[in-house]
Amino acid sequence: MAEIEFGRNVDGLIAAPFILKIWDTGENELHILTAFSRIGERTGSKEIDAILNDCCPIMPDSEMIFEIIFPRYILYQTRNESFCSLDDYEIRDGKHFTVYHRSRLLDQISVFTDCAQFSDGTFYPEKWRHYGICGQNHVIDIISGSEPDIYRRNHT
Repeated sequence: MAEIEFGRNVDGLIAAPFILKIWDTGENELHILTAFSRIGERTGSKEIDAILNDCCPIMPDSEMIFEIIFPRYILYQTRNESFCSLDDYEIRDGKHFTVYHRSRLLDQISVFTDCAQFSDGTFYPEKWRHYGICGQNHVIDIISGSEPDIYRRNHT
């Protein structure tokens, strides 16, 4: 069974995942509901399918839905995927579920928040990491001092 692990390429994921829902609780707990992608059905029209011979629709896979929970996040942002591009400055592991070791967002975290990394290598309020989800229509950046909890969910 395919599972999500940030910082690694995910087996069974044929294209970027779909972000189905994003919400946070009153206790600053971030929830992201995501679905793997699957190849959809052709149109059924001989003429259209001939024109789109090398194309196929990508759909959310209702059998592969995951809830990702960040129990304590510092910051998250959602961007339209159409306005995002790879930046050679940034160093990351993973393709769609990434962990950044260097990013422009990490460089600027102390501008947006009270967080700080000191010259002796310590952090305030705690050591944090930059996680990313690169989806079909959205790119989500999360800076968190805690590892995410990831649960497989049934289709509802």
